[in-house]
Amino acid sequence: MIDQARIRVLSVDNHPLLREGIATIINDQPDMLVVAQAADGREAIQQFRAHRPDITLLDLKFRDISGIDTMIAIHREFPGARIVVLTIFDGDIDIRRALKAGAHGYLLANRPTCVPSGRHGIFYAGQFLKEASPGRNINYMEFWAGYKF
Repeated sequence: MIDQARIRVLSVDNHPLLREGIATIINDQPDMLVVAQAADGREAIQQFRAHRPDITLLDLKFRDISGIDTMIAIHREFPGARIVVLTIFDGDIDIRRALKAGAHGYLLANRPTCVPSGRHGIFYAGQFLKEASPGRNINYMEFWAGYKF
């Protein structure tokens, strides 16, 4: 049985080692729990339907459908879904497309500061975007993943 007081996370990445690392970090937090993992977009949609996570960590590139298309499909069926992109892709176009598709945050997996730090620091993305991409033309916002504490 899942503890309802914990933030339930779905981790979606095509690299098993990265998924396991994310699960280890998140599950070490006393108020967070990875409830499911997926290796591609179609599996992510299935796992979202099955588990209805509080937060989904989603990569952008998969072999079947893109992370953007995955996010759009999830939001179409579950408009309140909170999805945070966790990827190595830091290009302006990727960031703009993700935010336009409804991402609640955009974190860079190759930055040590992207690690969630429990309920009070979960997925704060604005500062990471600023640190990761100084001088870019995007008007970065500071925002939370929409989780109400």
